[in-house]
Amino acid sequence: MKPQSLCAMPVVCLGLLMSTMANFILTNSL
Repeated sequence: MKPQSLCAMPVVCLGLLMSTMANFILTNSL
């Protein structure tokens, strides 16, 4: 699964970015 093919759909790319950022923030705040 390549990032390019994933970002072909902006909604999926945005969702992935949001979940990654949320995960990063949650991990840092613990």
